[in-house]
Amino acid sequence: MKIYLTDINNISSDEISCWYKDIDNAKKYRIDNIKDIANKNIRIVSDHLARYAVSKHLNINPKEIVFCYGKHSKPLLPSGDAYFNISHSGSYIVCCVDDSPCGIDIEFIKQRNINTAKRFCTDNELQYINNSENKNIALLEIWTKKEAYFKSFGCGIATCLTALDTLKTDGFNTIINDKYVLSIYSENVNNNYETINHP
Repeated sequence: MKIYLTDINNISSDEISCWYKDIDNAKKYRIDNIKDIANKNIRIVSDHLARYAVSKHLNINPKEIVFCYGKHSKPLLPSGDAYFNISHSGSYIVCCVDDSPCGIDIEFIKQRNINTAKRFCTDNELQYINNSENKNIALLEIWTKKEAYFKSFGCGIATCLTALDTLKTDGFNTIINDKYVLSIYSENVNNNYETINHP
């Protein structure tokens, strides 16, 4: 599995304008109706990053890629030749790509309300958070794992989150640094990953 990560602050408006041209007309229409420029740019860069990641994985031209949408609007490749998932938080956008279903979630580090953990954590996960030296980071770790897991199946967080104990489930990898917490999930539990900064 490869993870492509970009910081939108490092991307020029000329690059974003160029990448916009590669987007299909239906998606352009949806993007054009977004009033907030920052949100619009995130959609454009996310599309580009997914195209770039998939094109590298399949060794094809990014302009040849056509996305379709599955249940819960998850973007897919009609051919099923590769699986990918996208996430963004703050100025960061990430995409994972693999040969098996995968999910990714990134959360910019800021203080969260620890009490919200009761709504989505199992008792085991709550104990893990409460016993952690940095409860905020532990909460973000559990949250990103849950997001990544359910996104891999295309069902998002509408599912009952307490049905999954991420501490008792294989297939997760988590990256924690001073700016963000990022978790990936793959059905291939022995999957290694490589992180690539783009562009």
